[in-house]
Amino acid sequence: MLQIMKNLRVFAVMILGGILAACSQHVVESADGSGFKICDPSLNLVVCYFSDAYFQSGDVEESRREVIQALKDALVLPLEELRAKRYADYQMTPNQWTFGKLLNSYYSVGVRMNGNLVHAENEGFLEALKQPEAIPALKKAITKLEEK
Repeated sequence: MLQIMKNLRVFAVMILGGILAACSQHVVESADGSGFKICDPSLNLVVCYFSDAYFQSGDVEESRREVIQALKDALVLPLEELRAKRYADYQMTPNQWTFGKLLNSYYSVGVRMNGNLVHAENEGFLEALKQPEAIPALKKAITKLEEK
């Protein structure tokens, strides 16, 4: 039974990866040599963000768990609850950071849309979380963090 569950998880990750790979055609390297990637403005902000997001908390288990919880909250909480919710900061002091601040503090992102760096505190980012195309990106991010 455990092996079946592991196989299903691998299969789900493969499907999510395929969906995100299809979106990656909308993310290209910048022609100016800056190293930034450029997202097509038609792409969902969340998909754009996670197309080039690198989690960087080292081996701090508590931080990783806090980000996992926030990403899971994004999947289930209504927008206003997510907007009001606060998460622990680097010192794990509870109720300090917004969802956007938490993500920006633990993810390094080098992607631009409309000439601006995409980050989780961009106007419209929380609203983009609630669009169907954001769900695979969130689930993939959760899976990657849970595997560490």
